[in-house]
Amino acid sequence: MKNKNLWKVFVIILFLLTMLLFIIRPNAIPKIDSLFYSEPSILVIPLDDRPVNTYIPSKIGQIKNLKLSFIPDNMYRNPDKLLTWLEQEGVKKDEWVLSLDQVLYGGLVESRILNEDTLLAKKRLERLTKIKEEHPEIKIYAFSSQLRLAPTAFVSDDLDYYTNLRKWGILTDKVNRLHETSLIEELEKVEDSLGEQEINKYQRLRGKRLSVQLEAIHDTKKGVYESLWIGQDDASSVGIHVMERHRLIKETEEINATNITFFSGIDEATSLLVTAITSKKKGNEEKLLIHPIYTNPQEKNQYMPFSSETLEETVNNHVKMGKGNVSKNLEGSQLVLIINTPNTSDVQRDFVIKQVNNLIKKGKNVMVADVAIANKADEKFVKALIKNIPVPSLSSFSAWNTADNTIGLSLAHGIARFETKYNKGISQDQFFSHEELLFRSFLKDYIYKTKLYPTMESMAINQGYDPLSLMNGTEIMEEWLSEEIGVESEKLWLTEFKGYKDQNYKLNNLQSIKTALPWARLFEAQIDPKIE
Repeated sequence: MKNKNLWKVFVIILFLLTMLLFIIRPNAIPKIDSLFYSEPSILVIPLDDRPVNTYIPSKIGQIKNLKLSFIPDNMYRNPDKLLTWLEQEGVKKDEWVLSLDQVLYGGLVESRILNEDTLLAKKRLERLTKIKEEHPEIKIYAFSSQLRLAPTAFVSDDLDYYTNLRKWGILTDKVNRLHETSLIEELEKVEDSLGEQEINKYQRLRGKRLSVQLEAIHDTKKGVYESLWIGQDDASSVGIHVMERHRLIKETEEINATNITFFSGIDEATSLLVTAITSKKKGNEEKLLIHPIYTNPQEKNQYMPFSSETLEETVNNHVKMGKGNVSKNLEGSQLVLIINTPNTSDVQRDFVIKQVNNLIKKGKNVMVADVAIANKADEKFVKALIKNIPVPSLSSFSAWNTADNTIGLSLAHGIARFETKYNKGISQDQFFSHEELLFRSFLKDYIYKTKLYPTMESMAINQGYDPLSLMNGTEIMEEWLSEEIGVESEKLWLTEFKGYKDQNYKLNNLQSIKTALPWARLFEAQIDPKIE
């Protein structure tokens, strides 16, 4: 009885102290939602360990101040070891951003190789299902790539085979589905070049991937995944992949699985999904309004290289995936996405850049996606951009790989920046993380891919190294990259970034830049700047 009375006294005192605090500092009482809401811990199982799938989403996590963690380095390319780790350690995290390619095959490149049967991949799917059954509280946001038109070219000698297999996939669709009989002779020549054995092997691989994705669609309907994104890896407007996409969509519609999204691209998925699932986290479902501006509006309905959608379709779909809506109203939009297209005239380019400058002066949040040239930036456009606007004020910039990748990555970064910028209490670390990612995008997509890569490719070939598989030449190329990036980054930093100030924080010193060629080939480069 005595203990019960003491407890009552304690409760009364606590109540009085709380009310006293409210009287003295009314703003000190937290809102109800902040009392019960806490950011989830998020585990990222990315597509693979390339910087585009690790560095960029990790920076987005830092920009948004998320509790983000990645799988250990030794788990990549080892699905069964990874699944065991997920069963023991991954279950401690609240939410997963999960690449099915990584969990089922070991990564994107490994998913393109026919080195195991369909049953093994489906057994791995069953292990994921079991994890969800035993831990229903975990939210799994999954994504998967639809097989591209050709496998990976591991060495330059593979390029002819790569090209012919891609050509066979396109011609087969044109002849069989579109009935373009004039192409039959050309198709037969390609088939003779490849051989029946290689074509059969390729078809078995496609059949395996399709079968596994159909099962993943049904698992999504059952609630294993909160959502499933299925992206079309490098393809085109026509090809053998088109009928597979129709089959997947038909299955989705027949079982009424409303939480499945189809899109073109895949390298952007890890970053865009991290941004998407952490947007409007407290239940506010209001969409961001994003207004696209094309340097050449007539290019909107064109298919970009390696894309299975028109440019406008890619923009619209990726905006929706990023939890936004495309807005026709420039003034009423919260974000503006500039898309630099192919076949843009000097007059068109200069007009849009002038428009960008005016938008920034008005306080608009501007993202830039340079899709004019696949796998690198448009030098004329970027030079004009740097010359005429304060580039540190951009919400994002990307020219990475395909148009699909570029648009998705620019949106992922830009939306994360917007949500952080207008969230009271932004830290210096969040500001620096944004500027590091922005600075890195100019270094990687423009300076490296556009300016340095051609020289490095020639150097590698002249010294007897294969740009797709450097082997013993990796260290030599890394040394040259480190030196040249050091020089170029210093120029860009001093002329454009140093001294820039935003929300009481200022860019002072470029502390360091870490460079490497992590996959021993020139296409991927690690370029990680550190700002202080």
